[in-house]
Amino acid sequence: MRYRKIILILFLTFFGLVCFISPTRAETKTKILYPSRDTYTDSFVPDDNYGSSTFLFVGDVLGGWCRSYLQFEKSKLPSNIQKVYLRIQIIYISNTLLLDIYTTDEQWDEYGTTHNNRPGAYLFAYILIPNSGQATIGLPDIDFPTVFPTGSYITFMLTSLDNEYFYFASNENANFDPALLVDYTVTESNLPLIIGLVVGIGAAIGVGAIGAFLYIKKKKARVESIQKDVGKPETMKPATPTEIFCGYCGANVTTAPGKFCPKCGRTIP
Repeated sequence: MRYRKIILILFLTFFGLVCFISPTRAETKTKILYPSRDTYTDSFVPDDNYGSSTFLFVGDVLGGWCRSYLQFEKSKLPSNIQKVYLRIQIIYISNTLLLDIYTTDEQWDEYGTTHNNRPGAYLFAYILIPNSGQATIGLPDIDFPTVFPTGSYITFMLTSLDNEYFYFASNENANFDPALLVDYTVTESNLPLIIGLVVGIGAAIGVGAIGAFLYIKKKKARVESIQKDVGKPETMKPATPTEIFCGYCGANVTTAPGKFCPKCGRTIP
């Protein structure tokens, strides 16, 4: 009976787990995209190009207005995007400033873009930059394929209207590449987990059933062995009644001691 209860509990546990576990599960992952192109422009030298520079400048630098451009391939963006972050390594900042982030899907040449031929862009986000070091900037929650339906690339242009500036490592700086961090969800199957549970609990139930069968069989054999050793009980014979004689006249009487003898009338000792 005990083994049957154990098997029943295992079966109910297995049934409950299978019913509780969803066939699929959603998991959040992060994909890192590095710029396919980057450069900056300087209004002080409007015809110069800085596509090969290891640093990108933002803001008011010695009287010139600097804008930095980072381009990413749209084809590398995953689906089911949850959140997007722009990560840059700020090497130096003159003072706390408000960073303006513009975006565009217009084409531009990394080694040909200057202040005079820079692509048009529109304001996308802004954030306060307090100090140097790694800055991870959360971008607005948007559907990127919908907002940028044309073109193969997305460009973020970084600038500031404050009279301050900073510069950060470019894609040519192998130690501190700028990057786009994309959090997205993927749907994965729970089938391997369910199969594992079915096999594991099925094996446990099978082992329990075999154990119960062997236990019952062994117990039955033991009972039969004990019965064989003891044998059948002997049939008891009825007790022979004891004969009583009168101590005075010697008559054979059936009266119990202490009663009167029916022959002589005396008390039977």
